[in-house]
Amino acid sequence: MEKIADRIEESAEGNKENSAIHPFIHSSIHWSNFKALYFYLLAEYEMVMSISG
Repeated sequence: MEKIADRIEESAEGNKENSAIHPFIHSSIHWSNFKALYFYLLAEYEMVMSISG
């Protein structure tokens, strides 16, 4: 998990020039990715739990 966090921080550092132009667009894309991942994992978890009983 730490390696993933480091990569996210590195990509955020690399995008500073771009995000200065469109900060709201970049931040909304960033958070929608996290929300999509969260809901995907939640759905997977619920599916596994319903199968296992």
